[in-house]
Amino acid sequence: MNCSKSIGCLLAVAGIAGGASADGFPMGGPLQHATIMAATGEVIVHGEGAPRSGPEVVWDNTTWGGQFVDSDTRQFVDWGDIGSGHLINGFTFGYFTTSTTDSIEIEISFYGTENGFGDTSTTLKTFVFGGLFGDLLGGGTAWTVIVDLSGTGDEFAITGADLDADSLIDFGFGYRVLNAGHGVTGPLIASGGVGNEDAFDVYEGGAQNAGGTYAGTSFFGGDPFAGFYMQLEAVPAPGAIALLGLGGLVATRRRR
Repeated sequence: MNCSKSIGCLLAVAGIAGGASADGFPMGGPLQHATIMAATGEVIVHGEGAPRSGPEVVWDNTTWGGQFVDSDTRQFVDWGDIGSGHLINGFTFGYFTTSTTDSIEIEISFYGTENGFGDTSTTLKTFVFGGLFGDLLGGGTAWTVIVDLSGTGDEFAITGADLDADSLIDFGFGYRVLNAGHGVTGPLIASGGVGNEDAFDVYEGGAQNAGGTYAGTSFFGGDPFAGFYMQLEAVPAPGAIALLGLGGLVATRRRR
C-alpha cells in the first residue's frame, strides 16, 4: 500500500540537546514501515523492505529484539565502526509510540569522534523529522523509517579517526524525541548486525558536549550489547570522500 502525507522533515540544525530513559520495555505487534523521500517530502507506507534501488548497506544494527526505550526528551548516544570512503545517502531508524496523533518530532544526529565516551564534539549532520506517524494499531505501534537522501545535497561522509586501531572509522549517532508528552515514544532496541559496538549512553539535558549530564549506560543484556535501531546506506563509490574534499580527523582515545 502506498500513500503520502505532509511532513516537516529534514531540517538541518546545528545544536544538540535532549535525550532518553534507561529502561527497556517489551512491545508486541508487527512493525510498520515507511520511507521518507527527502527530496520531495513524500512519505510512502509500505511492507517490509526498502522501496529504493542501488544503495549499499555499510552499517547495520537492525536485529530488532522486541524492545523499545521511553526516551522522554533525553539524549541517546550510540557508536560503531565503519569503513572509509562511503558517502551516506540514506539511513533507517526505528521507534515505538503510543501517541494517537501524527505529530511526533525526532532528531537524529551523526558524530565523527565517538568511541564509547559520549563524544559529540564533532557533529557531522543533524536531521529533524516532524509529523511522524503515531499509534495506528491501538496499544502502541512500532515504525521503521527509511530516509532517502538522494538528490537533496544532504548526503554526507563519515570522517574521523580510527580510535581503536582496527582499520575502521569510529563514529557515533544520537537520538532524541523533541516534543515530550506524545504518549510513550522512543527508539527500538537492536543487537548485532554489522559494525555495532557495546551499549549506548544516556544524557540528561543534552549530549555530553552540549551541557548534558551523563545518566548511565544501557545494554539490556545480550552479546553484543544492544544499541538502538539504525542502518546506514551509501553510494557504492570508493572515492566518495575524496569527491567531497573531506579529510580525516586526527584523535587518540582509549576504549572504554
